[in-house]
Amino acid sequence: MAAEDSGALPHRSLLALIWTCFGVAALLVGLRTITRLKFTVRRLTAEDYCMFAALAALLTLCVLETIQLPSLYHITAVLTGSIPLSLELITNTEDYLRLEFAIIILFWTVLWCVKASFLALYFKLFRELALYRRVWYLLASFTILAYGGCVITLCVSCGEITNFFKFNQCAKPEYIWASNLSVYYSTAIDVFTDLCSG
Repeated sequence: MAAEDSGALPHRSLLALIWTCFGVAALLVGLRTITRLKFTVRRLTAEDYCMFAALAALLTLCVLETIQLPSLYHITAVLTGSIPLSLELITNTEDYLRLEFAIIILFWTVLWCVKASFLALYFKLFRELALYRRVWYLLASFTILAYGGCVITLCVSCGEITNFFKFNQCAKPEYIWASNLSVYYSTAIDVFTDLCSG
């Protein structure tokens, strides 16, 4: 029980927050779909499928976060001194890292599926405008490459990819620098592609 209450937010509260956020997202996608089917286009289009893909990635992310939480709270409890240091820390840390790698990629997938939905909408809007259509192809290509860059910078941020899943293998200064670069790149490219799409 000490481990579950060791963070700033208790385990059950964080779990409730995760699933409430997913519930709100699912409700919004559901309402959007119903509105489109009943009142507007009356059929599903590419942007709808992109939103469904984003929701599926978000669901998977929430499931993995739910599985990851016990490891996170165990690590936090050891760091705060709520429970004693033991070999279980290594196992929990490696479990946490395996799940975190997938969670990060799923998070980017959610964001990029939403961007793809906007791009699919713009594709239809610019159908008759040759100049805008060329800009659209450029932006779509850049967005796909940017997503690939996020995944690649994460994969190489700890030397060999297998190091990412091992206890204390990413603590070298060059790996910390590469990890920070991955975060800065993914944040900057996310904001930049949002601005280009807006």
